[in-house]
Amino acid sequence: MEYHVKRKRMRSPSSDSPATGSGSRQPPPDADVAKRARLSTEGSIARRTTIHCVNCSRTRKYHETHNPRSYYLHTPALIASDHPNTALHGRTRLQDMDQYLEECVGFSIVILLDYDCEAYHEMIDESFKRLPMPLLPKELNLGMRPYFRVLEDDGPIAGATAERLYLSESLRRALLVLQDQHANTLSEWNFDRDLVYPYSKLYSVKESFVEPSTKTLEPQQQTDLKVLYEYIIERLALNLGEMEELSAARLVSQKHWLMLFRPNDIVVTIRDGQYCAFTVRSCRLLDQNTLTMDCWSWEYDGNFFRKDTTLTVDWPTRSMQAKMEDLSVYPISQASEGIESGLRRRGEIFWSCRRRRYVNHDTPLQGLGSQLVRSRSSR
Repeated sequence: MEYHVKRKRMRSPSSDSPATGSGSRQPPPDADVAKRARLSTEGSIARRTTIHCVNCSRTRKYHETHNPRSYYLHTPALIASDHPNTALHGRTRLQDMDQYLEECVGFSIVILLDYDCEAYHEMIDESFKRLPMPLLPKELNLGMRPYFRVLEDDGPIAGATAERLYLSESLRRALLVLQDQHANTLSEWNFDRDLVYPYSKLYSVKESFVEPSTKTLEPQQQTDLKVLYEYIIERLALNLGEMEELSAARLVSQKHWLMLFRPNDIVVTIRDGQYCAFTVRSCRLLDQNTLTMDCWSWEYDGNFFRKDTTLTVDWPTRSMQAKMEDLSVYPISQASEGIESGLRRRGEIFWSCRRRRYVNHDTPLQGLGSQLVRSRSSR
């Protein structure tokens, strides 16, 4: 079943923060560009598509006339014959992204990538070749100068500075259903906060996006969730590789540290001079340098019960990398030799106390009992 997307004004990835993309482009001078872009975007799109958002703060010289934000279907770059006045641009520009998504049927997720126009120009500034200028009046000479510095060859493709996902209405509804079904792991789902790369929350709950968790959903919603699941696995493969390399050296990167703490993982911390273990329920960033995780552990007050605990972890250094043991809380898999086995042994003893155990032993007799024994033995 194909799902027709309802019209909804999209929030730009940079609407809540300063422009973080690679720049923006002036309206194309070619009158046919808009028409060609329109024709090339008609019909349906893939279940997963990418839109490139070029931002320009227009504060740098020669950038004053650039659009603050423009959207493209291809990775932006400057090409041969472009000059310092040319805004960073892609091949096919979207005149109206909301209309494009409205007219396109069947997408599950849109990957929105941000680029910074001014940063890109600064990076390739030395690549512009200066051309001889004709004799012009002084006032014209200043205005025409950037047009006589051009690229002889295509510039490098721009690198994205930020990424977030935009979900179809069908996928959003599917996630809300899963949120109700999996309150323990998805209770704190936040569509705006958790759809920003590196998608730590999405990765931690990704198993909820495939069967058997999705059996009760509509076929369309199951397809949408599968698209999301596959993208998260594919996108974070590089991150996971980097994490594994650092973990082997008992290091952690601030870029990835939220991904260390996934639901149902066991973490270790020190309380009152002793190592304690907790099971993670959920984890979230408060800011770049602080995260909190909701955990639980077994307690005993005559009966065993689960006790909820919130742990706060501060990034321990100004560097982007830290030693694993410098974190106040870290996965038990990263604990030093002997810590995990000691905690398990202590836990087994503690857990065995849930049932009364009778031990056969001798107790010295006192009082009347001891007198009777002595009187019998003296006969």
